[in-house]
Amino acid sequence: MQQTKPRSRWRRWMHALAFGVPLAVLQLVLYTIAVTHMKQLTYEPILLDYLLVFLISAIAGYHFCLHRRHEGWESGWAGLRVGLVACVVFLLLVGIDIAVALIIADNTPHPPPPTNPRRFYSPGLALIVDVILWGFLALVSSFSLFASAAGGRIGGALAIWRAK
Repeated sequence: MQQTKPRSRWRRWMHALAFGVPLAVLQLVLYTIAVTHMKQLTYEPILLDYLLVFLISAIAGYHFCLHRRHEGWESGWAGLRVGLVACVVFLLLVGIDIAVALIIADNTPHPPPPTNPRRFYSPGLALIVDVILWGFLALVSSFSLFASAAGGRIGGALAIWRAK
């Protein structure tokens, strides 16, 4: 059995960054497609997001366990770290996108009041809707942490099984 040196925290988080940042970019692309091209919110983008998180975390757990033989449950933590990095980066990018959109909307001249009294534009209402959207995305991303931990453990188990 091969003896390995304990991995430092810095190297563990670099591993998580290497897999988590591309995952966050994929999530942002999926979010952008869902917002710009869908007429109504359906479950397909959310399920696709969970599947992406699960698969990339499984690859990260497999990669972690394959290069660091038989580290046990550490592969699950590797998958969770990947999911956590992806969640934080994704929410930061969406928050920046929402802030820029609100700044642009606040600095552009508002359209004249419509003739239909049921249609109006309110900057305060736009802010509330954007905060609710960001909260919904935070909730969906927090549930993806479970998928990332499961994916990391399954990937690590596959690497241990392959090593035997």
